[in-house]
Amino acid sequence: MTILENKEMQVLLSRLLENKSTFYKESTVSTKYQKYGYNQYSFFIVVDFLIKYQMIITDESLFPTLQASLASLVVNYTSHQELVTSLQSLLGDLVKQQLQLENKISPANKREILSYIYDRYIVHGYFFYSFSSRQKDEVMKNGIDPKDMQEPAADMKKIAYIFSNHKYDHFVEKEMLQSKNYISLTDSPALAYFYALNVPTYLANLSALSECYSQAKYDHEAYYRKDFEACYQNLKTLCHHIHCSDKEEEKVLSTFECQWNMADAPTLVPCIAYINRASLHKDYLPEINEILDRVDEEDLTISIARIIDSRYPVLRRYQSLDQNEFRVELFPTYNTIKQSLSEELKTVEVESLFPPGRKIIPTKKRRYQFSYGYATALVLLILFVISLAVVLFLILRYMGG
Repeated sequence: MTILENKEMQVLLSRLLENKSTFYKESTVSTKYQKYGYNQYSFFIVVDFLIKYQMIITDESLFPTLQASLASLVVNYTSHQELVTSLQSLLGDLVKQQLQLENKISPANKREILSYIYDRYIVHGYFFYSFSSRQKDEVMKNGIDPKDMQEPAADMKKIAYIFSNHKYDHFVEKEMLQSKNYISLTDSPALAYFYALNVPTYLANLSALSECYSQAKYDHEAYYRKDFEACYQNLKTLCHHIHCSDKEEEKVLSTFECQWNMADAPTLVPCIAYINRASLHKDYLPEINEILDRVDEEDLTISIARIIDSRYPVLRRYQSLDQNEFRVELFPTYNTIKQSLSEELKTVEVESLFPPGRKIIPTKKRRYQFSYGYATALVLLILFVISLAVVLFLILRYMGG
C-alpha cells in the first residue's frame, strides 16, 4: 500500500488543489506555451516528497510527526522553492529521529543522515515506469517488454496529418508518431505519478494536454478525471477552432472514441513499476564521497537535495525487464484525491482551512481563467529545472546572496 492511499494524505493533497488563496497565483516556472497551475505544481511537489518519504523512512511511529509537519507546511509556504526546501529539511529531521541522533548539526550526524538517505534512496532505491493498469497482471507475470508497451502510431498519424493540413504540426508530439523500441523510465516520483495519471499518453494529449489546449475555453483536467464527454468536447472545440471540414472532424472524433474504448480509459488507475536501480546499474552516485566530505561547509538541506533530486527525467530502456527486477504499485486516481474532502468541507471558506492567526492575502484574479488541471509533457523539463533552481536558491541563501 502506498502512502497516497492514506485518507489523511489524500485530504491534504486535495486541500492543496482546492486552496483558493493560491488558486489564481502564477507559477514562476512556465514555458512559452503556458503558465502552470500553482496549486497543481504544489500538488506534484508534495506527491514527490511523500513517495520519497516512504522509500526512506521505515519507522511507522514517525507518521504522526509527518502528518503534523505537512499540515503546517502546505498552508504556510510562500513559494515553490520554499516548499521544496522545507520538505527536504523535514526529511532530514525525520531521518535524524529514526536514527535516534541528538541533532542534525554536527558533521558526524550529518554524515550519518546523508549516508542513510543515500543507502535507502540510491543504493536500494528505484527508477519508475508508468503504464496502463490493464496490463498489470501481464507485466507482473511476464515482465516489461518495450515491444509490448507501444502506442497506436498509425491512428495518431491520421490525426496528425489532418491537423498539419491546418498548420497545427505541433498538435501530436513527434515521438507519438513513431514505432518505438524502447520505454521511458524516470527517477522522479513526481513525473512517474504525472504520467501514471495520464496513461495512455496519446489519449491525454489528444483530449487535454497538448499545448494547443492552452486557452481557458478548454477543460484542462478532463483527462485527469477520465471524463469522456469533456475530453470529446475539447477535441471537437479544437477541430472547430482550426476549421476542420465535417469529414475531417468526424475522422478525428471517431478515431479518438475508438481509442478511448480500446483503452477502457474510465477504468484505469495510476500504475507504476518500481524498478530496482541495481538492475539499471544506477545504484551509485559518483559524487557521493564529495557530498559526504563537504558536511562541514554545506547546509544539510543542500546535501540532501544533491542526493535525492532527479538526474534522469527520462531514461530510455531498450531491453526487457524481468519480473524479479521490479514491483508494481497502484495509486489513487485524481478523482479519488479531489473527492477526499467531504462535501461539507468543500463548502467551507478557504480561511477556515488555515490555522488561527494565519493572515490570508487575497490574490487578484488574472486576466485568464485558471485551471490547475493543465500540464503537458513539457513538465519533464520544468520539474528538472525546479530541482536545479532550488539547489541554486539554497546555495545563494546560505552564502548570503
